[in-house]
Amino acid sequence: MKPFASCRRCRGLGEIERFGKPRTCPRCCDRKLRLRVGWRAHNAWRRTYESGAR
Repeated sequence: MKPFASCRRCRGLGEIERFGKPRTCPRCCDRKLRLRVGWRAHNAWRRTYESGAR
């Protein structure tokens, strides 16, 4: 399983065009990847479970 996928906004390029000029993608901050939805849910569940089990 892959926890990361390419950024939806810049399509994995790390840059978007704004007014004809290339600019760093604000969503992924030039990392070109995003965490998948299922992994976000899993991490949230794990944090909640671990904080309750202490």
